[in-house]
Amino acid sequence: MSTEEVNKLFEEVKAKVRGRALISIHGDEYLFIRRGDSLIRIERLGEGVVSVVKGDYQYKYALVPKDSLNDLILKVKLMCFETEPKCSLSMWWIEPGWFLEPYINRFQSENALPDELAQYNVEPIDRVSIPPNVLNSLSNEYKSIVNKLRNLFVVGSQGGEVDAESVEHRLVKERLVEVGRRVGFEAVQEFSVGDFRLDVAWLDGDEIAYAFEVVISGSLLEALYRLEHVSAGKRILVVRDEELKRAMERAGGGIKVIPTSLILNGKTHEIIREVIT
Repeated sequence: MSTEEVNKLFEEVKAKVRGRALISIHGDEYLFIRRGDSLIRIERLGEGVVSVVKGDYQYKYALVPKDSLNDLILKVKLMCFETEPKCSLSMWWIEPGWFLEPYINRFQSENALPDELAQYNVEPIDRVSIPPNVLNSLSNEYKSIVNKLRNLFVVGSQGGEVDAESVEHRLVKERLVEVGRRVGFEAVQEFSVGDFRLDVAWLDGDEIAYAFEVVISGSLLEALYRLEHVSAGKRILVVRDEELKRAMERAGGGIKVIPTSLILNGKTHEIIREVIT
């Protein structure tokens, strides 16, 4: 690369980050900006997230406009350690200045109380998804907080309870596996890819031919993050019909979005045509 090309690239990078803040999001934490009576995930303010691996840790970075960080920021942190049987939950309000100029502004925070957080509106795509195994590892005190903040958290079914959303999620995945096998792929659920799992993968030998994420009530952003960071021939997001427009607006050009109604009610050849074309 010539000096002229390097300088041009440098100027392009400067233009891209000018007026924006680069916010680090650890794998076990979630950041929200307060907007009146609503809480919005930080990632939605900018251009998505970028994943970076540093040693044994993985970080996500969100590039967001500085002028959008004009109110308190809520940090939700779920911590689980292999050496300890229990997970912990913490929630703080943080002054935005620390994210804008972390080396200049003093870190200022205070505990976010559950009774206060229960009053905020949080859209389904922004809610924090808690897997059943993590939920079961929380103390009774933390479980009661999660159950109180159903506006903020999405939890799996507990004990013998079966909720309609969990059933719908399972049925969509099972149908995708059935269709995948019909067309000759090795179709599996909960396929491990690095530090996360895909809802469904259609495998062609050792390669992922089709990667699927299904969002019923979970986090759309987390599903998109997984699809954006998997190497697959085709990446497909399945969402409820009422979320189709929003999901299409958020999904990148390399991700196809299809409605759950097609998977659950469509004929096999209709599903195959929509997935493959």
